[in-house]
Formats: sequence, structure tokens, C-alpha cells
Amino acid sequence: MFAQGRVDAMFSGSGIAGTMIIKDLAVPLVRPVKADGTSTYFAVVIAPKGSPSFTGKGEYFNDKRVIFTALASAGEFYFRSCGTSNPKEVMKAASHDAAIDALNRGQADVAIVKNHVWNKEKDKYPSLQKVGEDKGENPDMTLIVSRKMDQKDAEKIADVLLGLRNDGSPYASAVKSSLQIQGYIKTTAGDFEHTTALLKKAGVTHDFAFKL
Repeated sequence: MFAQGRVDAMFSGSGIAGTMIIKDLAVPLVRPVKADGTSTYFAVVIAPKGSPSFTGKGEYFNDKRVIFTALASAGEFYFRSCGTSNPKEVMKAASHDAAIDALNRGQADVAIVKNHVWNKEKDKYPSLQKVGEDKGENPDMTLIVSRKMDQKDAEKIADVLLGLRNDGSPYASAVKSSLQIQGYIKTTAGDFEHTTALLKKAGVTHDFAFKL
């Protein structure tokens, strides 16, 4: 839809946003700062307690049932960036929460999920543990805009969203409260340095094709 000019902008996870940047279809504009002050995330590898530590290499997943979310920097893309592996089964979950739950129910041997989700949910799963993590961070829920979008329109949108952080009006406060954010910060392609490197290791190129 971006390539066809049918979409001007979207809020996106870093996997999709980074891919759009590599494909020269979109550029990042702003991203939210959450109520806890975070605006980035990274992948963590979760397994049952007693499992060996993650080696950082694809061979760790050999003969294991692996679950993650599709096209996610803290999921499928991270898995593919680790190198060649021969898993027993690869499963795609609808969400990071669902991946953790499936692991807990014994449907998988290892899960790759977003660190913030694991930190929020880990107390519910005393039989699971973090065995490894990515070493770099990815911008979270960035607003990306089409390269075909008028630059002045993009700047107007950015100005409005960036102004929200220091706006103490009742309307602005209600927006920030409902979204559970402090506001927005400027985001550039430079903020995606780790993400795009990860995606390229995972096999994403300018000609990468999204498929259902």
C-alpha cells in the first residue's frame, strides 16, 4: 500500500518500519515515550528453567520447537538473524504474550519475545526463565511516513505530536493518559541503526516481499 501510494503513514513496530526504510518506501518521524520513560525494546529468549543459556547462534535452536511473532525484531527477524538452524518446528504466535503462554503450556521449547512483555508477565510464569537477549535496541511504535508524502504535511504532523509532551492542557493530558505515554520524540533513520543491521542479517533486502 505504501508502494502504491495508498497509505501515507502508520505507527509501526521496528521490524516493519525497518523493512520499509530498507525498501526506501518510508522514513521515521516520531515515536512515543511510554509512561515509564522507555521508547525502545529488544528481543529476549525464554525457555523452561534449567535450560542452557542462549549461545547467540542459530544452532541453539536445533531440534527445538521455537515460537515467536511474525516479522518482529523481537521475534521472527531476530530468530533469522542468528544464523542457520534446524529447529524441530517453527510456530508463529499472534502476540508476544501468546508466545510466552504457549511455551508455558509445553507447546514450544523456546520463545523469542519483546523484553517489556516478558518483564511485565514473568511473575505469572515461575517455571520459565530468560536464557539470552539481543545486544541492541529497536525504536518502539514509530510513526513512519511515506516518501511520497508532502514534506510540509509531515512536518506539521511532527510538530503537533512533538508538542504534546509539554502540553499541560486537559485535552493533551487526556490523550497522554489514554495512550499511557509521556509524549513523542523525534526519530530518524539513525535510530534504526541496530534494527536495520539485524534485518539485513535476517535476509531483508530492498526487494524483500511481504507475503501472507
